[in-house]
Amino acid sequence: MSASQQLSTSMHVLERGPAGAAMHAYSEQGQLDEHPLGTWQTSHTLFSPDGRFLASIKADEVTICDTGSNMILHSISSPGTIALHFSSTSKYLSVYQKANATGAGDKKNLCVYEVKEGLKLYACFQKSFIKADWPYIQFSADDSIACRAVTNEVHFLRCSDFGAQALRLRVPRLVTAKLSPGHPATLATFVPEINGQPGSVCVYTPPPNDSDAVIELPPLARKSFFRIQEVDFNWAHDGSAVLILGSSDVDATNQSYYGETSLHFMRAEGDLDCKVSEKMHRAP
Repeated sequence: MSASQQLSTSMHVLERGPAGAAMHAYSEQGQLDEHPLGTWQTSHTLFSPDGRFLASIKADEVTICDTGSNMILHSISSPGTIALHFSSTSKYLSVYQKANATGAGDKKNLCVYEVKEGLKLYACFQKSFIKADWPYIQFSADDSIACRAVTNEVHFLRCSDFGAQALRLRVPRLVTAKLSPGHPATLATFVPEINGQPGSVCVYTPPPNDSDAVIELPPLARKSFFRIQEVDFNWAHDGSAVLILGSSDVDATNQSYYGETSLHFMRAEGDLDCKVSEKMHRAP
């Protein structure tokens, strides 16, 4: 059996260490011959959801490898890259470069590439990077639409034509948004309380395809609450419901200086919402 035949029927393992990254292939008899990709220097690696592709951040570029043929498909010049994200069907790759002299500078630093051809399809400027908020561009389960939260709005991009004008949904004082899995996709948003007005989580459908300006839509579902400063959304796999983990730095009962958390459940259609549990933060 040739080395290529052995690799095609083996288990592949990615190893990262001080010397860089290396791929290894194993069969029932043990490790096979040296992998064609060898060892390479990288600060970050990421497999696509289906395992077909492997993206790596190198010194001044991002490489995309086909794990079936063990060949590098593309090397994209991208100095200062610090984050990668594959879309749901592995068709697109989002790349974020630092917005400084060692990265993209004042150029558009958040880009979307078509994986197989390596073409840049979309680019915009994203000044700050917060790891907890990554990816800044979220894709639907079928990669038909993508969305990006900006100040007071959510921009929806049609993946069939990234160059078309974005569909814009207005959500005043928006802090967090998360696109659901399943079809059709919906969007959960969080607006914190302010000036005695409660915070809220709402679920929206994307704007109609024929909308040509920023629009406001009535939410499919809405839940209001006090004493929540941050939320983390966890959608059901089919997008039918969402869990909302809310947290606050202050415990209103004064029983703990670690603040408090609460867990809420809400159906996307809005026919049911409830508090699941509430508890104080514990010391680490």
